[in-house]
Amino acid sequence: MTKQFETVCAHLLHQCKNVDVISDELIVALHNVFQSNMVVEAAKLVDEKKIQSLMSESGRHIFKVKGSNEKWYMVSSSSFYCSCPSFTFQFLKKKSSYLCKHVLATFLYKGDVTTVTNEELTLFLMSCFDS
Repeated sequence: MTKQFETVCAHLLHQCKNVDVISDELIVALHNVFQSNMVVEAAKLVDEKKIQSLMSESGRHIFKVKGSNEKWYMVSSSSFYCSCPSFTFQFLKKKSSYLCKHVLATFLYKGDVTTVTNEELTLFLMSCFDS
């Protein structure tokens, strides 16, 4: 991936975060930059309410996103990281994609933030990395 591509991706995702409603023009731009099926699948995760925004008592913020296999994945709110196998393979190993559908879905998500205890957040994080 080129630096220019990364800049365009970051700009589009920043726009998603800073609007109350994702416009049709922004959806088209996302389709043009990311794989079309990724945008559709990310929107589907949002529509099916498979995303939770969690904030711990100490201020740590993450997203909990349910994958197509019904397993919950952790998506970092401060970086482009997801605990799903697709992210590991496509981004970390092959470097062929900037993000996965779970990360993209968190940028499309406009729901509430749920406050959880530090222990609840820790238990969820540990479950994401159990084999």
